[in-house]
Amino acid sequence: MEPIVPFTLLLVVFVAFIVMIPGYTSIPQLQQLMRSFPEQGFVAMAMAISILSGGLDLSVGAVFAMADFLTLYFLMVLEWPLPLAIVAVMGWGR
Repeated sequence: MEPIVPFTLLLVVFVAFIVMIPGYTSIPQLQQLMRSFPEQGFVAMAMAISILSGGLDLSVGAVFAMADFLTLYFLMVLEWPLPLAIVAVMGWGR
């Protein structure tokens, strides 16, 4: 019964946005939302999996932030090729 509370709140907030913001569920608006927040969505899914499996892992956000930082460092500062940077970041996040 405990997981139903956040889900219900999510639905309440979504319906409130639909009512208060004209065109919130239009196709262009939903496309813009999907373009703006994919990284946060991945972190939220990772944290949800952690919580739903019975644990609480606050390091998910820190690992995400460090992976972003390392990727930018490898690509922009060290000028590594993309495949090598991906392998290095995946190896670090393992």
